[in-house]
Amino acid sequence: MTHGQFSEAKFDTVVDTACDDDLVKLLEYFDDMDMYMKRVYYEASLPMDDAYASLIENGTLVTFDDFNSKSL
Repeated sequence: MTHGQFSEAKFDTVVDTACDDDLVKLLEYFDDMDMYMKRVYYEASLPMDDAYASLIENGTLVTFDDFNSKSL
């Protein structure tokens, strides 16, 4: 977050550089802050035409815990 706004650049950097444990902690933080996958996916300007977007749109994946706990 930068000045209360989601920072796509910072998110991209963390995803590219963080160890798995730190990335899981970040995603758990997003869930705790009610910033679910759909919002993060949208804010990160990711394409909404891939398999994950479809799972988010149809409600299969709502939280990052859903993502972490399901074998896709």
